[in-house]
Amino acid sequence: MEIIKQELADRKAFLEELAEQLESSLACAPPGKLRINRRDGKPQYYLKLKKGERDGKYIRKSEIAKAAAIAQRDYEKDALKTTLAEIAGIDTLLGIWENRTVEGTFDKLALPRKVLVIPATVSDEEYARKWQEVQYKRKGFSPEDPELFSTSGDRVRSKSEGLLKDNFDYFKVPCRIECPLKLLTGEIIHPDFTLLNVKTRKEYLWEHLGKADDPVYMN
Repeated sequence: MEIIKQELADRKAFLEELAEQLESSLACAPPGKLRINRRDGKPQYYLKLKKGERDGKYIRKSEIAKAAAIAQRDYEKDALKTTLAEIAGIDTLLGIWENRTVEGTFDKLALPRKVLVIPATVSDEEYARKWQEVQYKRKGFSPEDPELFSTSGDRVRSKSEGLLKDNFDYFKVPCRIECPLKLLTGEIIHPDFTLLNVKTRKEYLWEHLGKADDPVYMN
């Protein structure tokens, strides 16, 4: 949902800038109406400047820029009308989502009622919160392991991993440290970090390459 809302907001910003450009161009557009006639399969252009004028003045090839200016103006008028209509449509849709969404129906419930309800769907924020509440057992530490911690107090195995955890927290990327992962072979491994992309709700494994000078580690 958030991805769609952001795309619509970006589209609206683009359309608003486009509308300004079209309005500026139309302010300098020439008057008159363009009539197009075909003769021997070729178009002929006529310029009508007076109201009620039937045929208009023939535009020679040397003056074809006059016809192009009128055609461009008519196109830009239609483009501006469509652009403003699309902006209005986006505003309506964003307004509906702001006030009435299936996720919002659950979010508006009081906490005592929330705990009794199974929501039909959950917001990104609620999904991320539940994802981070999942309990798991980390890989243990040996007595000789250094005691290093991230700013949030999570124990890590190196300063670089601590910096990574701090960055994930700063950018609000939901993160699990050394969450066990069972491979198809049955082996259990503990990737350094398991990250959640909140918008797509996909998980990503982040293994930090921290001992490039250790051949055993590199293998």
